[in-house]
Amino acid sequence: MAVGKEKFYSIFPRIKDKPRKRSSHSPISEKSKARRCRVHQKPGLEVYESNQQPSDSNHSSADSKNVAIWDTLGKPAAKDVHLIDHCKYRYLFNFRGVAASFRFKHLFLCGSLVFHVGDEWVEFFYPQLKPWVHYIPVKTDLSNVQELLQFVKANDDIAQEIAKRGSQFIINHLQMDDITCYWENLLTDYSKFLSYNVTRRKDYYQIVPRRLKTEL
Repeated sequence: MAVGKEKFYSIFPRIKDKPRKRSSHSPISEKSKARRCRVHQKPGLEVYESNQQPSDSNHSSADSKNVAIWDTLGKPAAKDVHLIDHCKYRYLFNFRGVAASFRFKHLFLCGSLVFHVGDEWVEFFYPQLKPWVHYIPVKTDLSNVQELLQFVKANDDIAQEIAKRGSQFIINHLQMDDITCYWENLLTDYSKFLSYNVTRRKDYYQIVPRRLKTEL
């Protein structure tokens, strides 16, 4: 996709992801109405319950990671790189594992340009991240990697704009309040399909999230 700068902006105009005002909300309750979240599941994307049991429950997390790397790249696992060390690089690639890559959202916080490979697995906020607006899309077989790298190197101003929008999207739309809002609405809708009444056990306590120090 060797497109020039003028052609690029005719397809993907400059978009500024403006911060939105945050709103307070009450804790989850049985009578709470569905709140309008700043990030939401794409309409038509349904939730399915699987009855299939894992084929092998003896794998450790390290084994699962190695299996995922072989499945994705056909290569053995490389040495682990600490998340904070990812931020030393101008370009960061996001590969799926045995499911969606849960580090995807964290990569944006480095302020680097994120290349997202494939689209087989998604989290609930993926549909609102737009290719060439928040990240660079890469074919699953990596056949267009060289062409994409040549483009971003030749158009660093465009690359920086995309990286900035991607980082700003995560900051503006994926705070803990936004994630809680999504799960509150999802579980509220899911509860409508239950065939029994849910009662709270007296020995259960509400878990209140605390802000912890992160790697970034």
